[in-house]
Amino acid sequence: MASRLYKGVLSKFHLCKASALSPGGCITPRRPIANANALQAMTQTRVRASTETPSAASAPIPVGCREFPHGTASDKSSCIAPAAHYSVLPLVTGKPKQEEAAMRAVILDLDTMGADISLDPLKECGVELVQWSATSAEQVKERIAGAEIVITNKVPISAEVIKEAPALSLICVLATGTNNIDMQAAEAAGIPVRNVTAYGTPSISQHTFGLIIALANRLKQVDREMAAGAWQRSATIFAFLHPMTQLAGKQLTIVGSGELGRAVAKLAEAFDMQVVFTARPGNNDDTRPPLQDVLPDTDVLSLHCPLTEATRGLINADNLTLLKPGALLVNCARGGVINETDALAALRSGHLGGLAVDVLPEEPPRGGHPLLEALNEDLNLLVTPHMAWGTQEARQRVIELTSENIKIHLDGCE
Repeated sequence: MASRLYKGVLSKFHLCKASALSPGGCITPRRPIANANALQAMTQTRVRASTETPSAASAPIPVGCREFPHGTASDKSSCIAPAAHYSVLPLVTGKPKQEEAAMRAVILDLDTMGADISLDPLKECGVELVQWSATSAEQVKERIAGAEIVITNKVPISAEVIKEAPALSLICVLATGTNNIDMQAAEAAGIPVRNVTAYGTPSISQHTFGLIIALANRLKQVDREMAAGAWQRSATIFAFLHPMTQLAGKQLTIVGSGELGRAVAKLAEAFDMQVVFTARPGNNDDTRPPLQDVLPDTDVLSLHCPLTEATRGLINADNLTLLKPGALLVNCARGGVINETDALAALRSGHLGGLAVDVLPEEPPRGGHPLLEALNEDLNLLVTPHMAWGTQEARQRVIELTSENIKIHLDGCE
């Protein structure tokens, strides 16, 4: 008999063959029956039907119920009954098992994600979610004490923090880069570190190409002169205030051929640009042309590589000298990939035609930065505050991907 029992979870509607135990049809419990043993045990219960007489509802639950797709029947003797029609009174023996407490997850710097995102995907994991708008390095130990999961964007998790957090079992990073985590200490402690990738490709590529267009058309300088009445003073209906660069037919050189680099290349091809990917800096086995070889023919140089020892200061005075005069330089990768002081000098001299960056070596730049100080000069210079990735859609995707990382860790959280 046990082999005939349905071993899954019964659905909202259930069908079972008429039998001597239930000549008229089926008994459908309110709560799902988790397995065959539970179903067999329930044959010892009595049911109470809300619309039947006590005698009619006193028959035991038939053994051998099977589940069928909603609205179908296996034969003419089968029947269907809605779950709301019956209640099951299971026999309970012994002390009820207490539910395990939910894991405690702590977000250390929620403000970095913006105020217009939903945390519902994280809450649906079944964790106890503690939220902090911002956390200083001195506050980390106290705030993650007793937590099994730590979620951080830019707050550092040091070896000392990891050592003094014995309950910690997972570190989630709300970004791709994990340079704020002591990865060696986490590995030694057996704590996995899970980051998120490919969440902002449309957002970052859009911002990158927006900067390219703004530099090519010198929009910032034109806007400034328009505000000063330049068009009103024009002798003709056209006011050609600054030379513009037509992108069609120009060469776009990209350093970094990952998902972001390829997305920018796709946009460039729509503008009829010629795209060249350079060899990965520091990789001597890469058969693509090295950066130094393609700079003389480059009209636009866009950086999409990580900050490593091989890429730190990659664009410096020496490489800028090789770059085609009047070329445009865009950095939406990491601060430090270019030497900003050298790039600013090339821009002021006129050798560099335009410079746009979305990142700086120190963020936020509390002590200032030469590029920020130069924004009021009459230069084709754009600086944005590490916002390329920050569309609402991209930030929400970070939360969704992080919740998936937590679910994987919990192994079964739905």
